[in-house]
Amino acid sequence: MTSRHLLEYFALAVVAIPAVVVLAVGTGHAATTSAPLLLVKSNDLATLNLCAQLGSTICTPQLTEGVALPAFTWTGCGGLSDALACQPGQVPIETAEGAVWKLARQHYAGPVVFDIETWTLTPAIERAAPLKYICQAAKVVKIDPKLQVIITPYSGSPGAFSALTEAQRVTMIAEDAKAAQCGAYAVDIQSQFANGHPVRVFQPFIKAAVRAIRMESKKIIILAGLATNNPTPQTVANLTADWVIALSAGVQGFWVNANDWLAKNSCTAAQGGPGCPETGIRLLEAVDLSTP
Repeated sequence: MTSRHLLEYFALAVVAIPAVVVLAVGTGHAATTSAPLLLVKSNDLATLNLCAQLGSTICTPQLTEGVALPAFTWTGCGGLSDALACQPGQVPIETAEGAVWKLARQHYAGPVVFDIETWTLTPAIERAAPLKYICQAAKVVKIDPKLQVIITPYSGSPGAFSALTEAQRVTMIAEDAKAAQCGAYAVDIQSQFANGHPVRVFQPFIKAAVRAIRMESKKIIILAGLATNNPTPQTVANLTADWVIALSAGVQGFWVNANDWLAKNSCTAAQGGPGCPETGIRLLEAVDLSTP
């Protein structure tokens, strides 16, 4: 899909965004930078691959069959949030700070995701004091300089992925900023809840989060969350608009989600069934990261 198609999607979704910088397709936060970094969970990637493969029976063949997916920067795996075991070169996803420290004591080299959330997968003691444990996880680099900690805080109510109160949004931004302050390698702004509202919700939230993070660190990598369903199925137009808005705000990459959130999936067969993988592939095509 060409740059013209991306602009058409963008125009359909956000006709009246003031002062949005339209970027070169497939670039980072300026037209001269490299393509955005991409994080995906291995189970989500497996679903996307099933949708894109030749002879796929779960997606619309003329839209996704034979599409070449991009090379994702990081493929998350294992732990309690991904049932698929880690393969060589993949990135472990840990939901407890203690597990991150265990890797550090083993002198693990490479990235690890610390997915600290309000769910029960994160220990109660850590859920009660997230800023403390976010900071401790970020500082493992002091004993293991080759460990790259990607911190992905979520402060909404467990399972309420599509609705965060204003107070919860403020809390999540503070947690993102704490990760930056304490020296994390990267932070993911879990903005999936806002994906259905590019102008009214996503844009002000992502701009505020990036501003707070950059006040603490100029070098931390900033990702933003995009979900094909949260669990409300999303449109390619809205997700493409969110992509462009995030890059213009200074985000350097994305955590692309195509998951069946806690078995609350409401994706239709036309969207690829559970997880809406067809939407994910069409998004990657819209931003010129996948090729038919």
